[in-house]
Amino acid sequence: MSADELERYESEMELELYREYRDLVHLF
Repeated sequence: MSADELERYESEMELELYREYRDLVHLF
């Protein structure tokens, strides 16, 4: 795994967490 792949993977994970968090906030 190259550094670029790792960075891309981390940014995608952050986006997923952000979307889930945002969706949860909309429920309240």
